[in-house]
Amino acid sequence: MTGTFPIFDVIVLGCGVYLIWAAITMKKSRVIPGIMLSKGVEVPKNADKEGFLEAMFLPTLLMGIVGSVSGILGVAMMYYPEIGTIQFVVLILTFIMLIVYGYLNIKAQKKHLQI
Repeated sequence: MTGTFPIFDVIVLGCGVYLIWAAITMKKSRVIPGIMLSKGVEVPKNADKEGFLEAMFLPTLLMGIVGSVSGILGVAMMYYPEIGTIQFVVLILTFIMLIVYGYLNIKAQKKHLQI
């Protein structure tokens, strides 16, 4: 084992798992989780909640999966340093997806929730 305990990777893994859980819960309960909304945003009564849920389910699930994989690879690098290149590529992909996910979320909020 080399290096220090990768706390950042554990946090990324936890966030990824939480996003997967939020996506599945959102799909089943048809309720928008608070984590999906910008700070201070309340869903108006006349909002297209179903449209928002449909627009954000797949991006949320994918972001959670990619974040989880990135976190797992980061932790695994402690024991298998040779996967460093793969982990770096997944980390860059995670960063790009995070930017795209933020854009899609804001776009969906404006379109379906009229914020």
